[in-house]
Amino acid sequence: MVDAKGTTVPAAIVHISGPKVLTTDSLPMAVMDQVDREYTPHLLPIYTGQQVSFPNSDNVRHHIYSFSKTKPFEIKLYANTLPPPLTFSSPGEVILGCNIHDSMLGYIIVYDGGKFKQANSKGSVSFDEPQEQISTLTIWHPDLKNRSLTNLRPKLSGSSVSTIAIDLNPPPVKISKKKSGRFYK
Repeated sequence: MVDAKGTTVPAAIVHISGPKVLTTDSLPMAVMDQVDREYTPHLLPIYTGQQVSFPNSDNVRHHIYSFSKTKPFEIKLYANTLPPPLTFSSPGEVILGCNIHDSMLGYIIVYDGGKFKQANSKGSVSFDEPQEQISTLTIWHPDLKNRSLTNLRPKLSGSSVSTIAIDLNPPPVKISKKKSGRFYK
């Protein structure tokens, strides 16, 4: 995957589905950790019915929340204890925040069947399924104009390698604190 300028797009989630594209039967516990006041991983794809554990590897307390329709929840201030895992029963996007650290932002994308993979640092993913078995191909990335591009199956070429250009919003400008406590861009 590349953006409009031809730059590779790492970490995008590619999901395929079709009658012969089967989901794995075992759904291991997924993990959304907090490291250096960031969600790790930043994007976590899972399946419906899968549980997610939220350890806190920071030396500060966090207060995780989501107002997303897919799974609204709140895990109040905690550190040095592991809260019970949460089960994600509906497909969709879950945006995570932290009431204590406004800059913390993470995403859990819940799929109902099919297969997904995350693009590597070169913007590539690879599936074993033949193209004719793929009915729908969807790409999800937080910087996509509509967050998700659906039904990209027609963009696949007859070859085993296809390049798909996706239109991204520019990343937000990070605001950092100076030693005096004032903010700057």
